[in-house]
Formats: sequence, structure tokens, C-alpha cells
Amino acid sequence: MRLADDIFISRGSKQSASGMFQRASAELRAKQVSVWFFPEGTRGRFADGPDLLPFKVGAFLLAYHAQVPVVPVVVMDFHNLHNSRRFWSTGGTLKIKILEPVSLDGLAEDDLKPVMDRTRESMLVELKRISPPRIVH
Repeated sequence: MRLADDIFISRGSKQSASGMFQRASAELRAKQVSVWFFPEGTRGRFADGPDLLPFKVGAFLLAYHAQVPVVPVVVMDFHNLHNSRRFWSTGGTLKIKILEPVSLDGLAEDDLKPVMDRTRESMLVELKRISPPRIVH
């Protein structure tokens, strides 16, 4: 991973998280790269249709310290294309929607939670809009 020039983020102590994100954001700015985050921290499995788990603060902290916007990307529910119990995919079209960037300018670090919640809600609305009705496998 070091050969790929990865940036390692420790999931340890919350007390050192802010300093770690400051260092990581400086490295990102120096490399002029973008980061792809899954803000839920893990995949959610929802039997009743598309949904999102609560967001973790990491992506927003990194964007805050890097002084860059968060660009939400929504991928439709792919329940109809993939059966995780049988490990197969039928193939098909996957809809992806890029939402408007979310500016963090002028915010304090303590103000990120409401922005995260609004971003999650707008992503959830879009997820439900672009996802087809589920087919029972």
C-alpha cells in the first residue's frame, strides 16, 4: 500500500483524530488528490429497500481540514443486480448521481454534525429516487 502512495488513517483515539485529520489533509493538498469515502463506515443491508446508516464524521473532518467541499455521490440500490447470498450478479445498468458540493467554509469543527445530517438526508432522498423497485430473489 505504501507503493501506491496511500494515506493511512488511524481509527484509534478520538482525542487524536483532529490532529491526524489535519496531517492527512495537508498530505492530500500537497498531492492534489481526491478521496472517495463511504461515510457510513460499513455497508448497510436493508430488507425493506434502499436506506443509509448514520454517517461517521471522518470524511467531513478530512474535508474540513483540507478546506475542500464534500461532493456527495449516490449509487442506486443494486439489490436487483446482485444476490449477496449466492454471490452472483445479473449485470445491468447502475445509476450514479453526483449531488451539489457541500461547502464547509466558515464552519467550526463542532458545526459539522448538522451538515453531515443534511447531506445524509439529501443523499437518501436521491437514493430512493434513482433506485428501482426491488425484485424478490
